[in-house]
Amino acid sequence: MKWIYGFILFLSFSQNIDAQEWSVADCKSEFQCGALSNKVSAENVEQLSREFLKLHLHKTFSGEFTLKLDYQKASPYGYHIQFYECLKEQEIYGAFIKLNIALDGRILSMFSKLPEEGGSVVVKQPDTNLISPSRDTYKLVDMHPCFYYNGSTFIRAVNSKMLRRHPTDLIRIISDAQGQTLFVEQLSRYYAPQDTYVKARAKIFLPDPLT
Repeated sequence: MKWIYGFILFLSFSQNIDAQEWSVADCKSEFQCGALSNKVSAENVEQLSREFLKLHLHKTFSGEFTLKLDYQKASPYGYHIQFYECLKEQEIYGAFIKLNIALDGRILSMFSKLPEEGGSVVVKQPDTNLISPSRDTYKLVDMHPCFYYNGSTFIRAVNSKMLRRHPTDLIRIISDAQGQTLFVEQLSRYYAPQDTYVKARAKIFLPDPLT
């Protein structure tokens, strides 16, 4: 079944290379934007974060739209937690909230990209009745169903990570039910060959210790 989805994405990407590419332009950033309601610890940071987000964003994240934990990590400076938003228990591609929380519970920064919940929903499943793919150029690494939000509509889609010729040349392709490419993300955009490495000193304002 995976190779069939892979073929859908292979065809759609090769035919529609001008699909929209990943961008952080729509992400929202906030700094020193509040505090958690209680003393924070590794055991309660997820629950306190959920409570804070409901109040701060005025969203219940219940019913069809929910938040799922992506990761939770600790550092010497505090806690770092990220959620992704789901519709009907499936990930909405690119919809996320990340909090960087000090040990005393202050929200140092919040980064988010959330769709409007009033959009219509297209739930048609992708067609899998296709031929075996050519594996000379693309190799399917990972695939799962998702929703893609185009600004007005939630489209049921396939989220696929594809490996091209070079081991570091990874792309993510979001494809709709007809196999058309909706979105392309270059996962290796920050990769550079070893001989381009340059040592330098720099100061970073309010760094995230994990990244």
